[in-house]
Amino acid sequence: MDDRTRRILIWAITILALLQVAILLYLGGLLRPEEPRGDAGPTPFQLPSAGTVVPGGRRPTPTALPEEVVVGPLVAASDHVALAQGFDIERALEYIAYLASDGLGGRQAGTPDGRAAGDYIAARFAEYGLEPASLGATYFQTFTLPYGQIVELPVLEVILPGGETLTHTYAYRTDYRALTGGYVGAGEGEGPVVWLNRCDHDAFLGQNLVDRIVFCRYTGDPQVFRRAIEHRVGGLLLLQREREVPFFRRGGYRETAWVPETIPAYLISEKVAQDLLIGTDYTLDDLSLRFTATPLSTTVRMAVDLEEQEAVEARNVLGLLPGADPERSDEVVVIGAHYDHLGREPDGEVMNGANDNGSGVATMLEIARLWQAQDFRPARTVLFAAWDGEEQGLLGSRYYVENPLLPLTRTVAMLNLDMVGAGEAMLIDGDGPVVDQLLISAAAFGITATHTFVGRSDHVSFSEAGVPAAMVIWWPDPFYHTPEDEVEAIEPEELRASGVVAAHTLAALADGHVQLERAVERLRATV
Repeated sequence: MDDRTRRILIWAITILALLQVAILLYLGGLLRPEEPRGDAGPTPFQLPSAGTVVPGGRRPTPTALPEEVVVGPLVAASDHVALAQGFDIERALEYIAYLASDGLGGRQAGTPDGRAAGDYIAARFAEYGLEPASLGATYFQTFTLPYGQIVELPVLEVILPGGETLTHTYAYRTDYRALTGGYVGAGEGEGPVVWLNRCDHDAFLGQNLVDRIVFCRYTGDPQVFRRAIEHRVGGLLLLQREREVPFFRRGGYRETAWVPETIPAYLISEKVAQDLLIGTDYTLDDLSLRFTATPLSTTVRMAVDLEEQEAVEARNVLGLLPGADPERSDEVVVIGAHYDHLGREPDGEVMNGANDNGSGVATMLEIARLWQAQDFRPARTVLFAAWDGEEQGLLGSRYYVENPLLPLTRTVAMLNLDMVGAGEAMLIDGDGPVVDQLLISAAAFGITATHTFVGRSDHVSFSEAGVPAAMVIWWPDPFYHTPEDEVEAIEPEELRASGVVAAHTLAALADGHVQLERAVERLRATV
């Protein structure tokens, strides 16, 4: 019987069983002699204190549940609520403080800093009683990925028509930022500036642009870089005048160079763009209406020094909590969070990644500690996974899915935690039963959560492999992919909300559905 058929049967049996139980309870109440009333009674849900509920959240009315009966396939059992309430925000913040410290240098995959972060996570796994999941009694699953890092501050100089170089300097990430990967990255270029508007196919036709610095609008079209290198330009300057999000946020190094020699390419601010117009009568508004190649009067010098390697070692960190039910221990629930981030910027700033994703790893570690402290052993096996290489395209989780240490055919759910400590609103991303459980878990604590479906994190790797998967994320985050993503930016209440929802959901996925099936069997036997 496949999982879908079994879930349908469980729903049907549960509805029938609840109707039968109601009848039995009613008849039992008629036959049972009245007992004296006392103060003791069923233990209601214990909801978080006011400080732990996200603003805007509504508290549900505390509800007492019959002993050992779980209502519906989505679990809100009081023992799981009490377990989740043990989530210790102070400990979670300690994990984040270490992972997001300058000493770990931004945890870029394939660097000694990234390796040190992996060692720290493995040590916590061992401390909290998780078993090594990989062959050879190790917590590490190794794979390779490309490495790239700009090693010096990129050069950007504007030379006036008379040959004089502008004396003022431009601030990196405020006035310009270098792009890397594919056709662009390392290289030097110096030449006269030519405006090509959108840098589309027609703009390049018939133009001699060898060693010219091409200036155009940023449209997000990746073919612009291919066209530029095919026409042997000296460099690219890309301007976007109207934007809703910070233009100079750092992207991940998703790939190394595709060609033997790349060209430098920068995103630039209006300040730089205005300087490019010196010596002409054009304004930026004028240029926006010119769709033919327009030479300007300035010359630009660009240079990027980039260290690249096609393959460096990265590591997923995998800890196992074997299931306690012999009949279900071969079924696996995965909780995962990527631990890599973006390393160091060429101007010396560290991309510490406290929220992205020190917060997700910290939440996962605190759940592991909490379960050990409470001696909680779920029926199903739980794999705790810290993924490497997420910032370069979900590389660690994709590698695991292609090389699973536990059968994907027996993996029943995946819960992903990414950026769970700060942001505007809690989003539950994905589709299917894991989303449903996350939403019901959030409601159990009076926490407002919104369902979305945009992907772009490690749960996608599992969804594409047919494993039910979902993610908790707070979004938008104004400090995303900036050096301001520091421990001080973490919102403790939001981190705690994520922690209790994730802890409750994981317990429900790993244990609650099994309890449901047992309760149904007991009820069927009773009826």
